[in-house]
Amino acid sequence: EETLKSAADDLEDMRARNPQILTTLRFFTDNLVVGCFYVTPSPKSELSHLCELLADFQLNMACRGLFIRGGISIGTLASDERMVFGDCLVKAHELEANSARNPRVILDPCFSNQNGVDLDMSACRLMRDVDEYLFVNYLCALIQPKYAPPRLELCLDEDRLKTHKDQVERLLEEKRHDPNVWSKYFWTANYHDAFCDQVQRKQYKINESLLRAQPVGLVKSM
Repeated sequence: EETLKSAADDLEDMRARNPQILTTLRFFTDNLVVGCFYVTPSPKSELSHLCELLADFQLNMACRGLFIRGGISIGTLASDERMVFGDCLVKAHELEANSARNPRVILDPCFSNQNGVDLDMSACRLMRDVDEYLFVNYLCALIQPKYAPPRLELCLDEDRLKTHKDQVERLLEEKRHDPNVWSKYFWTANYHDAFCDQVQRKQYKINESLLRAQPVGLVKSM
């Protein structure tokens, strides 16, 4: 509850800064619905803002040991103080329940250049997984601009990258007797290592021994 409250406060701050874009923000049980308004045929800018918001939320949760999954779709959404519904909510839920599987927020396949939605991959807010799904590269939230006279530079928060590493390693160790759950953190470890390679911080990669869950023989070696 404390983790959700802290992350929700951060989301509300972002919403206050972008009220014209973030039209819906609803928590129910352990689910979050975020709605963005767009008017252009190609909602590239709105999608970028949404991915930035979700990256911050995912990172805040992950650094507290809570890894989440979800889906992003496009369509209609209606909400007020009592309800939230719409076809894009249904599609996003189906993506989360049936396709995300691992702790990742994936995009509906309709978000592709082939289908007329222009994606701006240069912002590094997205990555493509081995199953071809695009997902939010939430560790990119570790890269923030910092003014270092006479210019603005991008800086990596290495302390939080190490925190993320520690949380993943802890869960790989704790869940090694539950293969169905362990596999999800195995995926997260691979994603973490891919990001470390991307930002050239190999010293923060996951301990390889935790990625080799091996059965134990009952007979002593000859």
